[in-house]
Amino acid sequence: MQASTPEAMRPSCHLAIKLARNADTAVLLRRGPSKWVQLIKWDLRNDQFEHGQWFRGRIYESVSDLSDDGELLVYMARKDALRSLKELGSTTWTAICRPPFLTALQLWPHPVYCGGGQFTQEGALNLGLHHSWIKQEYTRTQASIKIREQEHGYHGHNLPLDLQLKQGWHPINRRLDQLTHYGWPTDTLWKKTNAQSNVTLICETQKSRQPYQKAQLHKCFSVQTAQGTHDLGTADFVEFDHQGQLLMGKEGRLFRCAKPLADVLAWKLLHDFSTAAPVSLQSPHWAMQWPKIKKQKTAKERHLRIRQHD
Repeated sequence: MQASTPEAMRPSCHLAIKLARNADTAVLLRRGPSKWVQLIKWDLRNDQFEHGQWFRGRIYESVSDLSDDGELLVYMARKDALRSLKELGSTTWTAICRPPFLTALQLWPHPVYCGGGQFTQEGALNLGLHHSWIKQEYTRTQASIKIREQEHGYHGHNLPLDLQLKQGWHPINRRLDQLTHYGWPTDTLWKKTNAQSNVTLICETQKSRQPYQKAQLHKCFSVQTAQGTHDLGTADFVEFDHQGQLLMGKEGRLFRCAKPLADVLAWKLLHDFSTAAPVSLQSPHWAMQWPKIKKQKTAKERHLRIRQHD
């Protein structure tokens, strides 16, 4: 992998990814500097990137989710500002938007210990909120979206785990009923297998601490095939696309490995987001409107159509 900027000079930047299950669409959440987050929409068919809005605050990617068609993003945000407190009565909220723009089509203010959401295959939205925080008079979603609240709605309840399982990751050294304590991400090995290529990803989250600094969590990945194991080291994420190719985010850069079964993994740099700086961007009209309801095709139906045209 070739870097365009020396490592010592590279700005601190982290990437998180949300992949649509039934569309060749992904959303990247770019964080860095630490108080800024940007949404980036990625068309996986042609590797075109739509650079969206910046948010000065925190977006909790572990409890955020992309709809199956890639049209909607539910996210939990926090902005410690007096204006947020005056307007919303809280500095934390969960919202639905049309990426890569953050304009809220629906917004629920709530305490910091709860929030986020998960889209289901049936088109419903499971909110990480107790019903007492979901004011029906302020809920104006599409008729096709059924809102479901959590029984408890706490941040550490089940939502991060549910999203991890939805993405195809399964614990190796823990039973699901053991993953209820707050620190479960740091002592659990995860695996994800792609049925098309029979390639398995292994992920382990490690904790490191520097003097006078907060503990840092680092994800370490490896790729297992019949040919052997490839150690990828630390990365923000490693995932499969719908074609079974490997995607990796590392230090603000996005890579793809088209042949995960090769003896030596060759990574192609798709884009370097590390040098981007916050800019002001207005939401277009379409980003302030609910998308038109359309019948979604499953990943199986889309790939069947591709094979028929080959």
